[in-house]
Amino acid sequence: MGRLKKRRRFRTAASVEIPPVKTYSRKSIIGISIIAIMVLSSAAFIFFSNPNVETDLSYNGFEFSRQQNYYVLQYNEERIPFINHPGTVQQILIEPSTMEKLQNSPQWYLTFNPDMELSALQAMDSIRFDFGFLLPKNKNVYVVEGIAEYSPLYSSLPQITCKNATAYIPVLFFNQSNQSQMSIQQRDNCILIEAQNAFQMLQFRDRVLYNMFGVISS
Repeated sequence: MGRLKKRRRFRTAASVEIPPVKTYSRKSIIGISIIAIMVLSSAAFIFFSNPNVETDLSYNGFEFSRQQNYYVLQYNEERIPFINHPGTVQQILIEPSTMEKLQNSPQWYLTFNPDMELSALQAMDSIRFDFGFLLPKNKNVYVVEGIAEYSPLYSSLPQITCKNATAYIPVLFFNQSNQSQMSIQQRDNCILIEAQNAFQMLQFRDRVLYNMFGVISS
């Protein structure tokens, strides 16, 4: 008689402990972040856009096309994708002096609190990619990325806080809060963005880029 094979025992869902967000491994975060960048940022448009499937529309004198889930702005020779329609994010309050500082600064520091939900960190990866790719190429604004406090997941990024802000190099500081409404405040040369979730962070991304490319005026 042959030997009986042992049956594998599976734990029930009730016995499985769900780890908190902070316990994601560095490898997992990097892998998920790459997917998030491809889904949420302009990289997705670069790789997956189909110029043969589009709907034309205009806003404030600028021509857009609707491709997949993006509003695509034709800016000189560049096709710039946005997640939100400009009319949707124009209502986000940014003080004219704050936007003027961003428009007139040749360099920005971009930093964030690493102690955020995974979806918010994914949104930050998208924002970092888009600001770092689109602004130097089209507006001659150089973006230096950093982290507000040390995290093993972002060990390659320098620590940047509001203390690094100067009159010539403002700091954009992203943080996740429990408030339902996004808050954008300027303290000296540091611009604090308090957002409840990833969706609001991406709204801010679109609002700033629409301003930088002249679609929305301050």
